[in-house]
Amino acid sequence: MRINNIRIIDETQDFSGSVLLREGKILRVMEEAETREGEFADEPVLDGKGMALLPSFIDLHAHMREPGYEYKENLESGLSAALAGGFTQVCAMANTDPVTDSKEKVRANLEKAKKLDLARLIQVCAVTRDFADDRSALVDFAAIRPWTPIFSNDGKNMEDPQAMEAALRASGRYDFILSCHCEPETEMVERYIKVGRKVGGNLHICHISTRETMEAIRRAKEDGINITCEVTPHHLFSWDDTYRVAPPLPQEKM
Repeated sequence: MRINNIRIIDETQDFSGSVLLREGKILRVMEEAETREGEFADEPVLDGKGMALLPSFIDLHAHMREPGYEYKENLESGLSAALAGGFTQVCAMANTDPVTDSKEKVRANLEKAKKLDLARLIQVCAVTRDFADDRSALVDFAAIRPWTPIFSNDGKNMEDPQAMEAALRASGRYDFILSCHCEPETEMVERYIKVGRKVGGNLHICHISTRETMEAIRRAKEDGINITCEVTPHHLFSWDDTYRVAPPLPQEKM
């Protein structure tokens, strides 16, 4: 079938046109001029009514709350909500009860998500057992890495410099992302950047909220440090508000 009259958006373009689908997959993307050509005249047509068509989204930082906090969320409700919002892949943090800090716990949630057959799940694993701030509590990265590409003690800083150094070095060795929630934000980000400058690795900063943090990350990238970051819609578009989030909303527009 063909869907006409839609706004087609991806990372390189934004234009009005049509798409041709066959067996549930997009076969061809066409500009408006092409849609009037005769070769597609026999296809069933759906009017897109000017709505936007985009690649599906990936949520880099979600909380599925299973196991332990199912009264807040569970895999079925969370992954169903993700699909309803256009997200086909979700990265679920490890702050569950018990903490998701082993291969067995990661696999258990992946198997549940597979049976549900909703949005795809990447189950993030904790960096340390039970989120302990101690190098001796680091999880077995080599054993867990085949089951997840992301490790994070979300909501807790890696205060122990030896633990942070060992984890960031392991992220390079085993090719995973070390995702860090930082508070106080800029101070902790700059501390982690120093570690990255020393040992390398793959550092990701969760939901930044200040211009100073962005500038620190930009400088680090210019220096060749492998660092990425994300920003939430509410941190990007809201400021000077009493609504409680972590990290707090900025006092002024970014």
